[in-house]
Parts: sequence; structure tokens; C-alpha cells
Amino acid sequence: MRTFLFTLILFGTATVQAQAEDVVITNAWLAATPPGALSGAGFMTVTNGAQAMQLVAAESKVAREVQLHHYNQSTGGSMSRMERVMAIDLEPEVTLEFKRGDLHLMLFGLKAPLEPNDEHTVTLRFADGTVIEHDFIVRDARDELP
Repeated sequence: MRTFLFTLILFGTATVQAQAEDVVITNAWLAATPPGALSGAGFMTVTNGAQAMQLVAAESKVAREVQLHHYNQSTGGSMSRMERVMAIDLEPEVTLEFKRGDLHLMLFGLKAPLEPNDEHTVTLRFADGTVIEHDFIVRDARDELP
């Protein structure tokens, strides 16, 4: 019985690890904030492998809460507003860019300013139990303007 349980735990861990390796995070960065800022934003590029995945949460020690967000363009096309989303579907073999004016991470309750060149770990959680920890570099947000 003990061997069976160990094998089950080992197999389950290997499956989650394989799926985590199938998801590649690149260009991960947080926008620098001024002293006293209560919130910040994070961006990244997510390339998914062969299995559909669903990103359902994020967290970081630098913030009280991290939420998944996107901008919702109104039907008239002249107004947009930021909205929280509870999950982001990652289709197989697709690259999804979290960028300004689109999908992004919102960090609420910052515990310290986000200063250029600092690194903060963000933990990404997926519906299937996959957990990916990735370092995000802090950049001056003006560097990303066209």
C-alpha cells in the first residue's frame, strides 16, 4: 500500500512538472512604480505546448494580491475599461502576449515600490494544478512606449 501511494504521488508530481515545462514564460516584466504606489502591472509572453491549459491565478510576495486582467473595448470602440478575469485559456501550441491595453497582471497592495532592475518572483497557477514560479524584472514603463 505504501509503495502504491508513493508511486501515485511520484507519478502525479511528474505529470505536473512535465506540463510546467511545456509552458514557457518569456519577456516577463513589471512596470516600475513611484514611491507610495498601491498598485502595479505585470506583463509577459506565454507560449503553451501541446496541451490546453488554463491560467487561473497569480501571486507574488511583493503584493497583497495579484489578479488577471484585460481591457474590454466597448461596443462603440471609443471606451475601454480594465476588468478582472477569473481564468485565461491557453490553447495548444499558441503564444499569448500579456501587454499594455490587453491582458496583464495587476498587483494590488504593493509592499514596496517596484524599482527598475529589481526582480520579483511571480507564481502562476493553472487549473490542472501546475504551478510555475518565474522572476519578473522591473522596467521603467516608459521604455515600452512606441
